[in-house]
Amino acid sequence: MAEFELGMLHMLSDQDSRRFDRFSGNSKIRGFEPNGIGPRDMAAPNEDALGGNYFWALRTEARFPLGLPEEYGITGGLFADAGSVWGLDDRNGRAFELSGNGADRIDDGMYVRAAVGASLFWTTPIGPLRFNFSKAVKKEDYDEEQNFDLTISTKF
Repeated sequence: MAEFELGMLHMLSDQDSRRFDRFSGNSKIRGFEPNGIGPRDMAAPNEDALGGNYFWALRTEARFPLGLPEEYGITGGLFADAGSVWGLDDRNGRAFELSGNGADRIDDGMYVRAAVGASLFWTTPIGPLRFNFSKAVKKEDYDEEQNFDLTISTKF
């Protein structure tokens, strides 16, 4: 399986985008926390994620049986994801600044992030469970990794 996704935000009437308008990369690239990639306010105490006006993500995955009895409903998978979140509003050729004084300039370049991992799929009476174990292989110093993720799905 392979999925490619991309997005671009363009504000009308020459407005600046707001944090909640922008892409955050949530659930786009396994191996990173929600809001774990993309431009950040490095001057803020908790290094706030700012999101970006652009994103792309490529997710690849192979699923296979583990040799367990079929009635257990357990299969495995391997995956590799890559992508980026970038681009804040750029006014008059200057980089995005939070305070306007240049002290907290944000690097909002398009840096590729990548992660690889393994998944365990388990079909249960409450719904399909997915356990992801991942490792970021390409990241920036300020990115926040997430090495384990549990997903619960349901069908209607």
